[in-house]
Amino acid sequence: MEWPVRILLVISTILLWASYISAWFQHELTAHFDWTSAFVFHLASAGSSVLLSFFANLSILFYFIGTGLWMKDQAKSIVKDNKTEAVKIWEIYENSNKLKGRAFPFATFAIFFGILTFVMGGALQVGAIPYWAHPALATVLLITQTAGIPFVYKAINLNFNNLNKCSDLLDEVKTLT
Repeated sequence: MEWPVRILLVISTILLWASYISAWFQHELTAHFDWTSAFVFHLASAGSSVLLSFFANLSILFYFIGTGLWMKDQAKSIVKDNKTEAVKIWEIYENSNKLKGRAFPFATFAIFFGILTFVMGGALQVGAIPYWAHPALATVLLITQTAGIPFVYKAINLNFNNLNKCSDLLDEVKTLT
């Protein structure tokens, strides 16, 4: 499960960058490819890349929530039979729970800025906001998501190690009973 989440994050970041760069050249691209509307091209590329980014960042949140919940449930399930091993698993769970603090800020802010950028793009089209606001928000989204990649990768690696430790302890408990 770790690799798909990581790959999805990288692909969505690359597509966000491609959409961002192409937005600055949308009129030239429209003229070159003889498209009818630069806006339709930008809406399609930016909208799909923001949705993919939204999905990638939600996957990060759900990954950490789900794996943490699994470790917590495993500790609770064996506490009656083997309290010492349950305490060890609970400590691993608490260690993994702290990893959320590394990944969640980037994922939640990327979701927030992605939605805000998308909405403000519509506001820009009707003239409700100044021109600079939409590109500024898109820039903040890109910085947030790109800067978060190393933190998310490291947190996923550490969480994966904790999942392996938890599984090893559970295997030991099962062999003892």
